[in-house]
Amino acid sequence: MVRFVFTLLSLSVGVSAWVCAEESPRDQVLLTAETVAITAADLEHYVQERLHNGLTLERFAEPGAIPRLLENLMMIRLLADRADSEGVNWSKQQQWELDLQRDRLMYDALVASRVADVVGRTDWQALAKETYVAESDRFQAPERVDASHILIRINKDRDEAEAKALAEVVEAKLAAGESFAALAREYSEDGSSESGGHLGVFNREKMVPEFSQAAFALRVPGEVSGLVRTNFGYHLIKLNKHIPAGKKPFDEVREQLVAKLQASVEVDVRKQLTLDARSPSNYKLNEDLLRQVESKYVDDASK
Repeated sequence: MVRFVFTLLSLSVGVSAWVCAEESPRDQVLLTAETVAITAADLEHYVQERLHNGLTLERFAEPGAIPRLLENLMMIRLLADRADSEGVNWSKQQQWELDLQRDRLMYDALVASRVADVVGRTDWQALAKETYVAESDRFQAPERVDASHILIRINKDRDEAEAKALAEVVEAKLAAGESFAALAREYSEDGSSESGGHLGVFNREKMVPEFSQAAFALRVPGEVSGLVRTNFGYHLIKLNKHIPAGKKPFDEVREQLVAKLQASVEVDVRKQLTLDARSPSNYKLNEDLLRQVESKYVDDASK
């Protein structure tokens, strides 16, 4: 029965509905099992906890990922409830570890609060512009092109002569005025075909030498190369834009620069809090007792 419920969920529930608090009926009960009730908010918190512990957001877009998390949460809650009903007690060590985990979360909350304060009162656009001007060398870019291509592969089912013949057919269709993007979607045999063959912006080193030589020889937007042979097969390359070497425009790097500057705030705040806490203004150390504790573990390790 549970598996049936999860199958329905995986088919009918989009991942964004579960990870976005604004779109979710957070207080509604999502699942009941024996004495346990799990709300949408519970599942959202569990997703955030998994993100905090290293899972990437892309993992939650995989089919069935969210229902599997719901199953895991149900299992944890059920077993915890059974432990409670059976009178299972915390050990002193478990209680201490639970308290330590709370302290770590409070530490993270303090960092987040301090970071939010700095972020909220900083003009990030102005700071990014200052950084862009002051550190000009960081933003120099080599000559680049924005290009698209159509790739006809040579493989076990198509030898070189057959690949070249098919590429020549596509080349003739281009010469007759057919759309490069449409032909790329129909004929090209790599991941760029879905976007009409668009490869984006790249420098010479990004592509194999034969491809780069042909792409960077193009100068007029819309110009298409002849057939280009590489170890992948035969390409037809279309120039969308030629970008000379020079400093990247501020608008091109602004978002990335702001994100990097904001990320550095957390590093700085955490570092300063850590340094302050390691040197409290008033503390007293029982050195004899410290040596007793230390010797216990030194002696155990030497046995």
